[in-house]
Amino acid sequence: DDGGGNGNAEAAARSASSSAFGRSKSMAVPSASLSSAAAAAAGAAVHQFKPLGSAPPVPDGTATGPHYVFLVHGWLGNEQEMAYLGTALEDVVAGRLLSTSIDNDQQDSNQDDKEEDDDDFVHVTANETDNEDGDEQQQEEAASDEESRDDRPDIVVHKPSCNNGRTTDGIAAGGTRLAEEVAEFIVADIRERRRRREGEEQAQGDNDDFDEHVTISFVGNSLGGLYSRYALSLLPSELHVDSSAEGSPTSGIITLHPNTFCTTATPHLGCSSNTYFPVPRFAERAIGRVLDVTGLDLFRADVDDYPSPQKESNDSKGSSPRKDTENVENNAGGSEARDDEPLLPPSSSNSNKEEDADANDAKDEAPSRDLIYRMCTEAAYLKPLSSFHRRIAYANAFGTDFQVPTNTAAFLSDKSTYPHRYCNDAEKEDLDFIASVLHTDPSDVSAVESAASSGGDDGLEAEDDILVMTQSLDSLGWTKVFIDTRSGIPVPALPKPAFMKKLQRQSTGFDARGELRNFVAQRKSSVVGVPDGSPTKQTDDDVDQQDDMPVPESLQRRRSQRSEENATTEEEELGLLDRERLSSVAITLESKELVELMNPSERMHFPLGHTVMVANSKSGFYSKINAKGKPVMNKLAMELVSQISEFD
Repeated sequence: DDGGGNGNAEAAARSASSSAFGRSKSMAVPSASLSSAAAAAAGAAVHQFKPLGSAPPVPDGTATGPHYVFLVHGWLGNEQEMAYLGTALEDVVAGRLLSTSIDNDQQDSNQDDKEEDDDDFVHVTANETDNEDGDEQQQEEAASDEESRDDRPDIVVHKPSCNNGRTTDGIAAGGTRLAEEVAEFIVADIRERRRRREGEEQAQGDNDDFDEHVTISFVGNSLGGLYSRYALSLLPSELHVDSSAEGSPTSGIITLHPNTFCTTATPHLGCSSNTYFPVPRFAERAIGRVLDVTGLDLFRADVDDYPSPQKESNDSKGSSPRKDTENVENNAGGSEARDDEPLLPPSSSNSNKEEDADANDAKDEAPSRDLIYRMCTEAAYLKPLSSFHRRIAYANAFGTDFQVPTNTAAFLSDKSTYPHRYCNDAEKEDLDFIASVLHTDPSDVSAVESAASSGGDDGLEAEDDILVMTQSLDSLGWTKVFIDTRSGIPVPALPKPAFMKKLQRQSTGFDARGELRNFVAQRKSSVVGVPDGSPTKQTDDDVDQQDDMPVPESLQRRRSQRSEENATTEEEELGLLDRERLSSVAITLESKELVELMNPSERMHFPLGHTVMVANSKSGFYSKINAKGKPVMNKLAMELVSQISEFD
């Protein structure tokens, strides 16, 4: 038991959110099927809780079922916030989107041509096709279409709506509702798929219990990224389904395999000490109170700042993320699910608790710590996140995001030396909106956990807190994508006053992207010993040393194709050779170096990149002003489809 303000607020929020079922508007099956799916799962026998990621790999010869992708909106958002990304994902799978560039007329045409069953649901599957009777030509076209679909990944994209209009009651409440809707949606979709195959199975006499293997991926925008991370601590690796409520003798298990986890402009470190303008601690606490429980969470408020939790009818208390699931009763008789019964499988009340003790003990040992800190340092939150094949964090660079500045979106610290591998492939791709792509490699988090617990009840200093949180998250292994939305912001930039340039130590002609390129070039030059300035005539020793390095094919072609009138001078050729070789040199940048490189800008830009980056379309007005973020989402959609479909 937390016994403290923030712990009780979290527990109360969990209890209050346990009736989230039956409210989702965006389902793949009729609403009548939802209640039966919920009833079947709620009526399942009590099973041992297995945390997400603890399931063994997919058995050899077993096909992986649908790849579920959940697009989770942020603060004051709705399910349409990530609608463009959903459309882009569908277009990539269907072969309509082949590049990041945008043809507005074509996009609008494609949007109008889609016939979706529900505005809140995008369902892309290789297993569905229109096979109605018609003339021979239509049947041939249908067969050809089915063959084409067979080559496409079976991807189901869902935009949860459980937090619409409910983003102020805290991360725990929103994350719990999200976990419930995710579990409910997967069960409902699998049930509907099996219902379609029911006739064939009955004809073959196949009434055995089913065993489905599916993958799950998340794209959480802003606060939605924190909701998603919290939901991972609640989701099990197996959903046990009892189908007796529908009169079918079959039941089964749906095994969830973590695939890709992505966040876009998510405040992973919270907002405390990470505001756009420096704010004193007393002002942070005041802002947090104004923004209700979610604000207190984000500004990492003290225990006493939280309001007293409202007393629930069952007087539920506790800090474990799974305690609120223990009220699921054995209802195998098939009665309808009650509103206060979450779909998530419960924990066992006796011997099964030992296996999950390590994950839960961390919460009980440091109840006074804020939720953001615990989510960054405790095993109950980190282990499920680490089980995903890939973790990706998109962050706005160069001071373009007011709500979620670069450091908290990419969990950077000016004290951290954690190495980030520079991605040369992204540099070669040369997309204007991508400033840089870097990777952190997984490492042993034991030292970080030791530092996190060394502060005792008084905790660490705020700066040390941030250092511990950044290193803890970095140790999981991430791809960090820094986005430059300055050209997409719908308000013109202003020249930076001279006094501000002087204060920020920016020289005349300062260029943020240029500074980044120069820093990278200098780092690469220091690795291979190539001068970073204009090349000079080399000595024999220099030539002998470079002879050991292969000459790139592109340079060989240029040499063979040049003519006398446009022959490259020796100095130019040497410079070209240097650049070609430097382009493939592996380097690392430290977290504190990225803080210096990714935050400054040469002009004063209105920091509207938070909504531009994701092409936020929660309303018609938002869709128009954020349209220039579509290439970013096209790029993300192409990468997601490629990565998700590669799941093995």
